[in-house]
Amino acid sequence: MNNETRSLIFQAIDKSLSPEGLKRLQHELRSDEHARLEYIKAINLTETLVERSTGIQNLDHQGSESRVDGMAGLLDATGDASHGTSHSESVSQVTLTNQTRESLFRQATFPSWLVAVVAAMVMVASLYAMRHSEFFVNGDSWLADESPDTHDLPKVTQAVSSQLYVAKVVSLSDDVVWNDNSAAPDFLLRTRCDDRLRIASGLVRLQYFSGAEFLLRGPCIFATTGERSGRLEYGSLTGVVDDGDFWLTTPSAQVLGFGREFGVSVDDQAGTDVHVFNGVIQVDSAEPTNWISLTDGMSARIELGGAVERSPRTSGEQFTRHVPSPIKMSMSEVSLVDLVSATTAGHFGLAGVIAPDTGSSDRGPWLRVDGPGNRMHQGFQLTSWHPYVDGVFIPPEFGQPVQYSSEQGTIELPFCSGRTWGPIWSRRRVEGNAVMVARDDYWGTLTLERVSHKLQQSETGLIGLHSNAGITFDLNAVRDSVGNPMEFVCSVCNLDNSSETVNDDKWRRSKRFSADVQVFVDGQRKASRPDLTRQDGDVTLRTPIELSDRFLTIVTTDHDGFNGFDHVVLVDPVLKLAIPK
Repeated sequence: MNNETRSLIFQAIDKSLSPEGLKRLQHELRSDEHARLEYIKAINLTETLVERSTGIQNLDHQGSESRVDGMAGLLDATGDASHGTSHSESVSQVTLTNQTRESLFRQATFPSWLVAVVAAMVMVASLYAMRHSEFFVNGDSWLADESPDTHDLPKVTQAVSSQLYVAKVVSLSDDVVWNDNSAAPDFLLRTRCDDRLRIASGLVRLQYFSGAEFLLRGPCIFATTGERSGRLEYGSLTGVVDDGDFWLTTPSAQVLGFGREFGVSVDDQAGTDVHVFNGVIQVDSAEPTNWISLTDGMSARIELGGAVERSPRTSGEQFTRHVPSPIKMSMSEVSLVDLVSATTAGHFGLAGVIAPDTGSSDRGPWLRVDGPGNRMHQGFQLTSWHPYVDGVFIPPEFGQPVQYSSEQGTIELPFCSGRTWGPIWSRRRVEGNAVMVARDDYWGTLTLERVSHKLQQSETGLIGLHSNAGITFDLNAVRDSVGNPMEFVCSVCNLDNSSETVNDDKWRRSKRFSADVQVFVDGQRKASRPDLTRQDGDVTLRTPIELSDRFLTIVTTDHDGFNGFDHVVLVDPVLKLAIPK
């Protein structure tokens, strides 16, 4: 690699790269594996200094509690953050070479003058992080702004707080058995950074919010270590990486997936087998000089000691590439739970979550003492990323007309507080105990038990909209991939939890906790249930849908101008379909 390429790499990290320089760097990274490796290591060293200075990662913590059971002795003695720390890599999952890592860990043994130099470097790194905070918070946004071809550059993993979810369980086989000490996904089946999933048997499909998907086959131990990274500690997986790079670490190797589909397994001796079905991946062993690139149909074996062998013995047949869906589809109807939970058109997950104030897939865990928190009216929010949901919104405070769809139409709603509580979510009912639910999670405050009970009573599942939230479905998208809807039917209830959270009986008797639920088709009100309280139980709503209808909108508002405690749930919301002749 020449000095010009090295200079371009540093300009890229410093965000001073010109459009012409960016094109030259793209060319070098596509054609020169040494340049790609140098780019990754330069980013890694920069982010490690920033981590050291800002306290994002405690590099000295050994994290013995997070080591693989029965395999602690197999991990290296340096305290490698990719293997042995419970806090793991919260900024970048591109790990340092052993030589660079050891030099950082041994800073305390350096002479005083060298310690001062390192301290100065750390201070500079701190200033650098402050100056370029948007680079580390939105790691690859600068790439997207420069050129339409920038998706070909290796991407820097953005800084991920442990307070965010990084992946979600989207499907699993009926025979899944989880180990007792596995990290439990939350109610919406999402996992945080450093959650370690222990699967005794069965198949679990895990989808990262960054786009990568992995099919884990038990027995398996897998940790979601960051937005674009994971750690396979034991067992087998098949990965699909379509959008950007993904770093997968094992006890003996690091696998960088430029895309598309590949299989990785780790055996009892911590050896790693890799097979590429299609696309290109780079495999790096514990030895810095032992790395190879693999493409369609190629395989490799990486031993714990660092030896790398192109292995014709590893076959793609040893990896599972598909998981049976637990969702039983009907020709006569489609559940709105499945539509909200969809990953792509025609592919339905087990849960979905949308922030009504931004329209994004909500990744915030509900860790506050009082629940997920209020969100304020921000206008209609497009959800162009979603195959069936046109958009979401929070009604305005004073009852002004509010946009309900992407075609700029408005509807009239009553006065409300203009704020809602938490996200809009969906959750599929699954038979058996395959899906774990975190016991310390809730929607709002102390509602998990009641919501879980209601889920088990349902036939297909639930959609949750706290009072003052609206969601609009694109009926044309449903027609294109599912079928022709003829009628919307659901039950609604208010899981008001004031009695569980407020001990003051006199205060509760002075209040009336109720919500209005309304259904619109193309802006015309078709069904409603005003003043819905907990005592009303389940109330059925239904409305016909014509062939020319485009949008179905469901809105909740607080009936009494107070949105507290009104946890509105749609039970078994379905679109009845015209049965083809």
